[in-house]
Amino acid sequence: MALEGLFAAVREGAGPRAWEAAVKLARDGAVVGVSDDGEEVVLQVKMGGRAVPFEVHLWPDDPDWGCECGLPGAACVHVAASTIALATLRANGPVAALPVASKTYRVSIEYDLTSEGEALTVRRMLRRPTGERTVLGGALAQKDVIAGPADASAETLLVRSPPGALSGEAVRRLIALLGKDATVLLDGAPIALDPTPVLFRVRVTDDKPGFKLGLYRPAGIDRLFRGAALVGNVLHPTSHGELNADQRKMLVQGVRFGEDEVAALVGDYLPRLREKAPVDIETTRLPTASALTPRVVVHLTEKPAGLEVRPELVYGDPPIARVTSGGGIERMSDAVIPARNLGAEMGVRSAWEDRFGMSVGFRHHLGPSEAAQFLQQRLPLHDGPVIGKVDPDRFRVVSAAVVPKLAVAEASGGWSLDVSFDHEGGSRADPTAVLEAWRTGRSLVPLLDGGWAPLPADWLREHGAMLRELLEARDGTGRVDRNATAALVELLDETQAEVPLDLRRLQEFLAGGQGLPDLPPPEGLVAELRPYQRIGWQWLRFLREMSLSGILADDMGLGKTVMALAALIDASTPGAQHLVVAPTSVLTNWQNEAARFAPGLSVNLYHGPQRKLNDAQITLTSYALLRLDAEQLRAKTWTYAILDEAQTIKNPQSQTARSAFALRAKHRLCLTGTPVENRLEELWSLFRFCLPGLL
Repeated sequence: MALEGLFAAVREGAGPRAWEAAVKLARDGAVVGVSDDGEEVVLQVKMGGRAVPFEVHLWPDDPDWGCECGLPGAACVHVAASTIALATLRANGPVAALPVASKTYRVSIEYDLTSEGEALTVRRMLRRPTGERTVLGGALAQKDVIAGPADASAETLLVRSPPGALSGEAVRRLIALLGKDATVLLDGAPIALDPTPVLFRVRVTDDKPGFKLGLYRPAGIDRLFRGAALVGNVLHPTSHGELNADQRKMLVQGVRFGEDEVAALVGDYLPRLREKAPVDIETTRLPTASALTPRVVVHLTEKPAGLEVRPELVYGDPPIARVTSGGGIERMSDAVIPARNLGAEMGVRSAWEDRFGMSVGFRHHLGPSEAAQFLQQRLPLHDGPVIGKVDPDRFRVVSAAVVPKLAVAEASGGWSLDVSFDHEGGSRADPTAVLEAWRTGRSLVPLLDGGWAPLPADWLREHGAMLRELLEARDGTGRVDRNATAALVELLDETQAEVPLDLRRLQEFLAGGQGLPDLPPPEGLVAELRPYQRIGWQWLRFLREMSLSGILADDMGLGKTVMALAALIDASTPGAQHLVVAPTSVLTNWQNEAARFAPGLSVNLYHGPQRKLNDAQITLTSYALLRLDAEQLRAKTWTYAILDEAQTIKNPQSQTARSAFALRAKHRLCLTGTPVENRLEELWSLFRFCLPGLL
């Protein structure tokens, strides 16, 4: 049924001439499929005279569509051809397979490489379904073939390259552009391309009495070309890393170091060279620096949960190398690597571990009380360096738990919420730290002026989750939305805090549902509201005054549009701008209703290829453009954001729903005659848009 609705809507939007042309495109096989996720179908349409096809997006369930061509009209010829092709393919069953866009259209493009020594030339070929291959002459745009962006980019590269053999840089760029999916032959044999470069390597070898550095091609290369290397049947681009031309020339000729230059080679030249290219040491004679006596350095790092202690075996003062937990040696500066004294390492390690009970080379995490004991009693026994300063007062532990305190005051559009966790001695704990400690199962929380205190475990067990949601919902000024009224009252009651009168009144009104103010329709509304419509508009007015949002879910035909327009008129103070999102099929109706019932409001129909946002008081747009132009639409802060036929966002994971959630608006309103179509969970998505965080 959804596909039938899309078919009818597109046919009406395209018009007879575009529809006739679309039928021919569909019959000629110009449409291929890209993807179908059950909500959105993506297809491509190949047009004569264009190398890269147009991409079309169809949403049968909306129904809605979009195309990148930018042609005028409600539905272009590419959308119409795609709809016809999709309907034809599915005529004999609910899910018929689409053609795959990666397959050929009528012919496919192949690349023939020919070698002449180290040089490579390239020739593009067309392979027809019969297997016949012909040379591709001229531009891709004039050929009966679907070409991807890679083929179009490769064509640009080849046109700009001089005739004949390709330069090394051109070969490297061609491999990168075509990637692994291209069909390529080298001297008539099929090969694969891999943009992963083959790196030339620097080798350090004996050149007695000194050493020699040279640049060599890596092992495993079967053939080497200008800019490329063949490994097996895979052609890779070649790379010299970050070496410049002068450095490559010197290394090809060979760079020699005498015996008196070994320290500079090991401590300076090789470390800098490794930053530019891989280096292989192929000699056992290369010495390290003179041996130094190993010792233990202790690293201290404060953590939210306590203290991290890392004892480390090092050489040098200051340290220039350390022994890793795996037993290897790791450079800590540009100085030379020391010759290791394994016997001395074992003695120093054993003595330290016996004294402190901690393994050297590993991180040890201590809780608050353990950290306090370590800092005050054991660390003074260490006679080596300590890196990192820690205040021992931070790790004192008090006996009494912190006590939650809440204060609420009225703020613009919501409630100002202040939360603290106080200690009887006058100290405080940060609420975020309290909740994080509770969430991770810890029993202590740090105090702001140093030390630790127990958590109020029983109170957090009952109210911690609600408090965390309220704190996360606060804006930068500490304000929470009005939809948090019930939760705030509950927390305030539990902490014996004072509940502001306005907060209590709003909570009681929402619970009882009585007391709407009897107000006349706003000036500027050219309509006589029925009694129930008058109540509906008064309800919308009340929501706006309370800085709340809502869902107007009357049946079809009961006047949701005129009630919404009454709310927009009432809220149209100077500078106010409203956004209405509706299915494409009803945008014109919204435009007509606004002109009829609210002639004093300016309207902008944001639709079509020439669409632009302006200063109109009402902006009308479709769900498709809500997705495609999400960034532009959420750049504004709207006074009202209204979703008509709001069940369109029933799937909160859809791109449509996520785009709606991202809109910025002071007030939000959902209009729908069917707030629940299949499952009660669908209503959650509408509440997520109107009152985020309420459910």
